[in-house]
Amino acid sequence: FTCEEAKLNDLLFNQRKISNISRPVQEINDTLDLEVWLAIFNVLYLDEQTETFSFQGWQVDMWRDLNLIWNPEEFNNCNYFIIQEKDIWKPNLLVLNGADASNLAPNISSDTVISILATGDVFWYQINTYNVICPLDFSAYPFDEHLCQITFISWEHTGNELNISVGANNTHFHTYMMDEHNQWELISSFSNVSDFFYGEDLFYQEVNFFVRLKRRSLYYHLALITPNAICILIILLTFWVPHESNGKLLVSGVNVIILTVLLIHFHWVVPRNGSNVPTIIIFCGNSIFFAGLAFIISVATTCTYKEPPVIYPPTWIKNLLTSWLGTILGINFQKMEISTNNATEKSPHAAAWKTIAIAIDRLFFLLYCIIFTCILIFTFV
Repeated sequence: FTCEEAKLNDLLFNQRKISNISRPVQEINDTLDLEVWLAIFNVLYLDEQTETFSFQGWQVDMWRDLNLIWNPEEFNNCNYFIIQEKDIWKPNLLVLNGADASNLAPNISSDTVISILATGDVFWYQINTYNVICPLDFSAYPFDEHLCQITFISWEHTGNELNISVGANNTHFHTYMMDEHNQWELISSFSNVSDFFYGEDLFYQEVNFFVRLKRRSLYYHLALITPNAICILIILLTFWVPHESNGKLLVSGVNVIILTVLLIHFHWVVPRNGSNVPTIIIFCGNSIFFAGLAFIISVATTCTYKEPPVIYPPTWIKNLLTSWLGTILGINFQKMEISTNNATEKSPHAAAWKTIAIAIDRLFFLLYCIIFTCILIFTFV
């Protein structure tokens, strides 16, 4: 048995002469209930420069038209009917936060169809491409998350004429990410309805859908985080390179150059806007400062070690190194002074100055460990 669609079509559109302009209500003051469903199945892009979120979605608008009710038994048990969208009235929902004027209305990919049930329930299915404005915060880059909002509103009908909902407990918002290799991972979503007042009595209803996107950061671990971490380790290693070696200054100087080049690289690859600075840029900038300071310290201690002053070190320095500070640094000032003092030294107090140079390196090694730990905590946590 087949559904008598021709007979049903004649009843609905010839005999009843259903309008495709007026709201399907019995009285002009009646409110029409509209439920909006949205399903996201593909994130096209999240443009970091223009702060635009583009995705493909499946939108379903559902309402009840009392003029479209029929008895299925009279049409060979025909319980539903498929028609073209131009045949009946449809809610004109616009994207309020569209990226530009042309995107206020969704870009419908093809002619849409409408499914009608015998109870008068109407389902309008649309596969659309949406482009909306999404303010971005790159502070946590490359571990950033962004909350994007898609807002629909009907300017043709006020809140008294059209009552919009998204279903109980926001169940009419679904996400189906079809591309697992996309740069962005959709981690959560929710929706709500709010009123937009235009004056004291006139208001329109907005339906808001929110999606939270998280950047997949494995690539950035290898390309950005790992080189920076290695440079930090090199800074710390510099303090343990022997002063007799010419590589101490070489390693320290080359590390400053590498960090500078890395920061220039960040300038081109790390997104930015006027409201915040990515923490990785702050961390890299601080690293360059401390790498430069470590280079200056290396120059000073190397010169002191190789060309020690002829005068005896100040007493307060000796007192510090023979106290608890010397114990923490692993320095036995008296023993090292005796073991390194010999007749070949140009300065009679060379052993003491060499011990001080070693102590300075170890002291700054501990300070740098504390400083970089604090920077990591306050920058990324």
